[in-house]
Amino acid sequence: MIKILLNWLPLFIVTTLLSLTLLVAVQQNYRLSANDPQIQFSLEVKELLAEGVPPEALLGENRIDFAQSLSPFVIIYDQAGSVVASTGYVDGQVPSMPQGVFAKTVKVGKTAFTWQPMKGVRTAVVVAKYETNGTTGFVLVGRSLSEIEARIMRLGLIVGLGWLATSIATLVFSIVVGRKKLPE
Repeated sequence: MIKILLNWLPLFIVTTLLSLTLLVAVQQNYRLSANDPQIQFSLEVKELLAEGVPPEALLGENRIDFAQSLSPFVIIYDQAGSVVASTGYVDGQVPSMPQGVFAKTVKVGKTAFTWQPMKGVRTAVVVAKYETNGTTGFVLVGRSLSEIEARIMRLGLIVGLGWLATSIATLVFSIVVGRKKLPE
């Protein structure tokens, strides 16, 4: 039986590595593609601000509690990182953004990351620097990751079950083949 298990071990290792590769690749695709709408929207807002549209006029009176909503939200900051206008709120307040985000955005022009302004509230956000009339500021566009995270959980379950089924099938195969090779 030990010889059979030793023969099965490479199949188990390959099954595990392929399952982990699949899980990580698809999970990263889900998470990174969660930024796509925010990238587009941040560029559009940045262009409108550069054309001189006032932030308050651009965002209007919309108020999105992004702890509860799947809708995208926008927060416009001035050069110092103070909120100028916002559609995004949590518990009636615009959550504060760490200043390091603005420093990095100044260097690279656009930053995408996962922001968790409070426990249980995870968002995919893109922060872009804008310039208008000689002043600069920042546009943050975000949306909830709750649906993406639910997909990732389902993916983990599916890949885990596939890994388990494949591991059991290769073990059974190894036992059957190993017994046929044993002298009678």
